[in-house]
Amino acid sequence: MGYHTHFWDDYKELATSHGIKKRTWESSVHDAGEDPVEAAMRKPLTPKENFQRSVESGKIKLAPPVLKKLMNVKIKKLHPDATIPVYAKPGDSGFDLIALEDVVIAAGDTKKVPTGLAFEIPDGFEMQIRPRSGLTLNSKLRVQLGTIDAGYRGEVGIIVDHIFNGGDLESIFGTNTDILIEKGMKIAQGVIAPVVRVSFEEAEELSDSERGDGGFGHTGV
Repeated sequence: MGYHTHFWDDYKELATSHGIKKRTWESSVHDAGEDPVEAAMRKPLTPKENFQRSVESGKIKLAPPVLKKLMNVKIKKLHPDATIPVYAKPGDSGFDLIALEDVVIAAGDTKKVPTGLAFEIPDGFEMQIRPRSGLTLNSKLRVQLGTIDAGYRGEVGIIVDHIFNGGDLESIFGTNTDILIEKGMKIAQGVIAPVVRVSFEEAEELSDSERGDGGFGHTGV
C-alpha cells in the first residue's frame, strides 16, 4: 500500500514528534491497510504526556502558578514616623512591622501596637500578621496571629499579650513586669499569602474517612 510523498513526509514528522524511532516508522507503513498517523498515535503516552492530557481534560487541577516577579503592594503612611517594611534577607517570607510609638504593657495586659501604615492588598491575597521568633523566645510578649483582608484600608495594628504571671522575669526587657515596646522596635512580621475562597454546601451526611471525628489529641502526645 503506497502513500503520496507529501503525506509520507508529514507522517515522518508526526511520528518523530511522538518519539517514534526511525526504524519503527519505516516499518510501520508496510503493515497492510494501516494508517501511519494512527500507528503513530497508538504509541503509549509518556508520564509527562499523560499528566498534560489530564490537566487539559480537567481531571487534574493545578495550583496557582508561582509568581515570577515581585507583586506590587501599595502602602500609605498614616504618620510621618511610620516605617515602610522591608525584607531583612533574600528568601525571607516575612517582612518586619515596626512599632510607631512607645507602648507599655503591664503583666497580664493586652495592647494594640500601632504601625502607622495602611495597605492595599491585591484581590485574592491577604496579609498575615505573625510573631517574631526571637521576641517570643526571649520574652513573655505574645503577638496574636492576624489577618488583613484585601478590602481593609485602615491602619494595621499589632495585638500583643503580656503573659507574665509572677515569679522572676528574665527576658530581653530586664526584670520589670511592665514591658516597654519602644518606638522603632520590630514587633511582628507580615506575610502576603494567596487566599482560596470556596462555596459552602449544606449536607445531611459527610463522606467517611480514616480519622472520622477524632480530635483534640486523640492520637496522643
